Amino acid sequence: MREQRSKAARLMLKETPDFTEVEDVLDFFETVALLSRKRALDRYMIWHTFYYWIDRYYEAAKSHIEERRKTDSTVWQDIGPFVEGLRKLQVKEAGLSTIEQTIPTSDELERFLNEERSEGKPISRSVISR
Repeated sequence: MREQRSKAARLMLKETPDFTEVEDVLDFFETVALLSRKRALDRYMIWHTFYYWIDRYYEAAKSHIEERRKTDSTVWQDIGPFVEGLRKLQVKEAGLSTIEQTIPTSDELERFLNEERSEGKPISRSVISR
């Protein structure tokens, strides 16, 4: 998944963003959202483990999500409400006063995507065998 996130971030940072590679990342988070809605996963544990990535990928790909949903309302139908719920939990846990404080700025998203872009470098076998 790290390599997939890296590919997605690299393409999203292009002058004309390309969202093709982020779809697998969004699909993963959509599955997490569905499992949370069905109470198969605990929302607090998801927030604790994945909030940073879910929130930022959702916000960075929001225009793409909305565009795809115009032609297929079933695609990524759980992720939007799920992110809103996670943001409410973030407000509570971080002691913030408004949900708007949880929404990453464009500068924060650019920094995030640059971090993600460098995450996907394969680990050499010599490092693994140590």
